[in-house]
Amino acid sequence: MPIIAWDPRALPIQRQWFADGPFVRAEFLRKSIDDRITLVLDESAAPVRALWAVMDATNVTEAVVALRKRERILKNNVDKHVGRWKPGNTPHLEILNLAVWAEARGIDAVVWTAL
Repeated sequence: MPIIAWDPRALPIQRQWFADGPFVRAEFLRKSIDDRITLVLDESAAPVRALWAVMDATNVTEAVVALRKRERILKNNVDKHVGRWKPGNTPHLEILNLAVWAEARGIDAVVWTAL
């Protein structure tokens, strides 16, 4: 069965979503600019499996910029509102076993919206 993910818009992903993402503590808690209710990381939420996709980016900085633009995040808020992980960094608390998950898949960096 194909996986359908909501509205990737201009995000440069390879259009295939994978269902074996890391477990995240997320809940529908945010109202977006266009009135959609969206998921946010919340350490009190029950863990759920995340979908993930490979970005067409050559490095983490390029991926962060693409995600910032898609989410309309101001440049001066990018460090606060775009999460990122690379080997050697401490994984975000609401993304469980991120380092183990990424290493098992040969992933060298992860970015996410952290609004």
